[in-house]
Amino acid sequence: MKRYFICLLLVFAVVQNYAAVYETNGHTSELYEKDISILKKKLSLNAKDKTSLERIVKMLFVSEKFEEAARYADEYLKINKEPEIEYLKALSLASSGNYKEAADSAKNILSDKSLTPAERKSIELKIELFEKGISTKGIPYGAEITKWGNDAYAAGIIGRSGVLVGVRTFSDKTFFYSADEDKIIESMKEPQFEFPEGLKLLSVSVSPDERDIFVTCGKDDKSIVIFQRHFDIETDKWTEWFQPQFAGKGSINGFANMLGDGEHILFVSNRNVTTGLDIYISRRDEKGIWDNPVPMANINTPMDECSVYLHPDGETVYFSSNGRGGSGGYDVYSGTLSSLKGNFKIDNIENMKSLNTFRNEFFPVYVQGTSRKAYHSFRKNDSSVICSLSDEFRQGYPVMFFDVITLDAATKSPIRANVKLVRIGDRTSGIALKSSADTRGRSAFTVRKSTSYSAEITADGYAYYNETFETGSADDIVTKTVYLNKGKVRTGYTFSADNIYFDSGSAKLRPESMPALERLYDFMKNNPGVKIEISGHTDNVGGPDYNMKLSKKRAEAVAEYLFGRGIKNNRISSKGYGYSNSAVDNDNEINRQKNRRVEITVKSSD
Repeated sequence: MKRYFICLLLVFAVVQNYAAVYETNGHTSELYEKDISILKKKLSLNAKDKTSLERIVKMLFVSEKFEEAARYADEYLKINKEPEIEYLKALSLASSGNYKEAADSAKNILSDKSLTPAERKSIELKIELFEKGISTKGIPYGAEITKWGNDAYAAGIIGRSGVLVGVRTFSDKTFFYSADEDKIIESMKEPQFEFPEGLKLLSVSVSPDERDIFVTCGKDDKSIVIFQRHFDIETDKWTEWFQPQFAGKGSINGFANMLGDGEHILFVSNRNVTTGLDIYISRRDEKGIWDNPVPMANINTPMDECSVYLHPDGETVYFSSNGRGGSGGYDVYSGTLSSLKGNFKIDNIENMKSLNTFRNEFFPVYVQGTSRKAYHSFRKNDSSVICSLSDEFRQGYPVMFFDVITLDAATKSPIRANVKLVRIGDRTSGIALKSSADTRGRSAFTVRKSTSYSAEITADGYAYYNETFETGSADDIVTKTVYLNKGKVRTGYTFSADNIYFDSGSAKLRPESMPALERLYDFMKNNPGVKIEISGHTDNVGGPDYNMKLSKKRAEAVAEYLFGRGIKNNRISSKGYGYSNSAVDNDNEINRQKNRRVEITVKSSD
């Protein structure tokens, strides 16, 4: 399976000379050419040699000589009605553009009574795809071939520029397409996008803070590797390309995606030879050392997951797998990335049916976050084409690029602060966005539009800062300037402990509260001289006595969590206010939700 995948993936980049790359079951295509020649001679002497006909059909199909494969399959079927050969004939006919004949051939298979229900369902799906191919010519019906994407495949989209990186199938030449200008750009102005020379580029991704670039390259006929380039905020320079530590094991490592926390990487690897290609995640510690990668929960199958792409919204995932029964061998799927107590998983997995064909869809969907324009590559004859996708495929949330500039309140000079953004009301992902300011005081993020966030900012020698804000919907790039005061956090400073949740009508903390509780614990640990009051607040649903008691119990539950983590009792007091200190009027459900909150007030700061 591993060697078969390598040849099929790299064939995008080396179609003109794929004889040197193509490997299946230990045979190179050059050996197949010799075997095919021998079999043709044997069949010229005995045209009804069933064994030779079966072998030549399979070899021609693997070598992608579909018209010949279909012709020899037809000869074989005159002698013996074998479903496997009929299936290869149908696929060969469809692969050479004969969709009506392919559908008729596939219908012949349904008469075989030995088919299992799953096999029958698979054949019926193929027939449906072939019949759609009569009108769509094999193009996914939710897609349109781009005027600039013939004989090419999409390798990724570059962050804020939204520029798509493509590779010409026959020349291996990299190009750049600007959707905003609707034109091809031969090269990027930024020197960091000069990719490794002499290697076949397969994918490109840029981290949400724009400080890491990852590329997947075909290193040779038997390996696929990841290279990384990092922007060092201390030296204000980009490093040279290097192979990251997390991708040091296995002959295939690719499609790396950095999460918004800057600490986790999502990628594909065959590092475990017993499970084949799977999707892994690895964590980078404060010293920059990567943990041993672990397989992602809920997504990997006994077969292969050969590519993955993380949407700019940080949660929507697109991946290719041949282990979920789909339209062809490999199909593209979408899913949702989430984390609970540091355990990541991908769920809500759906087959992107309108995109998948009877062919192998190896590459994921790539989405430009601000415009939500989506692109995909699929096989066409012996090459590939880039398609733009309809609205149906533009899953994920619209995003904007958000810069936080941290300055000294007195001198207005830049501050090297650590900034953390948390989406308010986030009960699913549990993934905080993190960035450290560069020499200009800039921390870069990719955030959702029309969404409330809590910003937590810390810097050595400066008071703790916390603010809640809402992103707009109109602009694609927004800058927010924050002025920090020197010294310790001041007495009377109040901030909301967002994303702390309780069971309905109860003071029992829900599991999805853990990230917020950990952030509150970090605040107390990093400010050892601070004493706080935890205040609970409710909406006006229910009587005042009920709400007063409930708010107090909830405040006490948060305090108990901190006590359990080792924070001393004399540093924390708790109080319930019911709905006596409402933040906004309780006149609608949105406002009532805002009033159901936990707040932290600094009572003293030594």
